[in-house]
Amino acid sequence: MTESSRNRLAFAGAPPSRTARWTLTLAAIAFIAYFGVLVASDLLRVVPLGFVPQFGPEGMTVASVEADTVAAHAGLLPGDRLVRANEQWLQAPLDWQRVRLSLDVADPLELEIARGGQPFTIRLPLAGGLSQWRTGPSRPGLLTFRLAQAITLVLALVVGFSRMSEPAARLGALLLASFATFSLVLPMRMFHFWDALPQPLRALLWFPYATSVSLGALLFIFFAVFPLRFLRPSTLVVAHGSSVQ
Repeated sequence: MTESSRNRLAFAGAPPSRTARWTLTLAAIAFIAYFGVLVASDLLRVVPLGFVPQFGPEGMTVASVEADTVAAHAGLLPGDRLVRANEQWLQAPLDWQRVRLSLDVADPLELEIARGGQPFTIRLPLAGGLSQWRTGPSRPGLLTFRLAQAITLVLALVVGFSRMSEPAARLGALLLASFATFSLVLPMRMFHFWDALPQPLRALLWFPYATSVSLGALLFIFFAVFPLRFLRPSTLVVAHGSSVQ
């Protein structure tokens, strides 16, 4: 056996156990399901509400309202202060994000508003589905982004299952899968589709969600660990011997 062959065997970890195989399989199912939820949220999206929110010391207010939209037809006006939405108090951007992610087209969006010191409630009817994707504004950038993510997810699965015994490969597969499920802004209705899944699968989705929002930490760990595989003394000796020859 040559020195390079011994090094390659040393770099490879022990054969994966049954527990490791099951863990990787469950992780793969979780990432595939999470990506499916993202795609479903994109394809079955809600019609744009038609107003721009802003947050300040007084909470959430309406910055602007687009003409001929759901918000305009419901009577929403710039300067209105939004107190609650579907029973959710609106004090911070995260509160509004929670409302967006849980929208259901079967129920109108109920907004409790303060205007001129007077409270009142308006309801915004919601529409969504594939028809909105076909008739709404095209999003070639989003389609390209999701296609690239799908390819990245396939690559992550190939790396993870084909090199399951190598810790660096498993970490690389996790990093690729996290890139494949990353979103700058989580799509509307995402929690609605998440909640529609069976309970065991809903619990699994928290893993890809956590890794997708922790890409910075994963990148740091990957680049801190991965080079060690190539910078061991035995590797440097072999490389030096090859260069001398």
